[in-house]
Amino acid sequence: MINLETSYLILGVSRAATQAEIKEAYRKLARQHHPDLNPESEGAEERLKQLNIAYEALCAYHNRRSSALRTISKRAVPRETAGDRNTAVEGFTESKRKSSGRERPV
Repeated sequence: MINLETSYLILGVSRAATQAEIKEAYRKLARQHHPDLNPESEGAEERLKQLNIAYEALCAYHNRRSSALRTISKRAVPRETAGDRNTAVEGFTESKRKSSGRERPV
């Protein structure tokens, strides 16, 4: 199994690279080392396998990371917003129930 640091080195991108930059580097290197395009190159097939493994590892890492960030941002509620929301709910109780014209259980 290739670790993330090795994957970045194999693809020749920095750790701060975006998914688009990683994809671009992978495609460029995959075309360069593809055995069908370089039949005279002896190590092309093995190099392509390494590129594929590195690309898959980085894609999986970035997908997990972005998924985790989306989950965190959905859960995070700033403190000042939470206070505003509570006061809005408190102001809603009696005035809105009476204005609807029908009785609702409290």
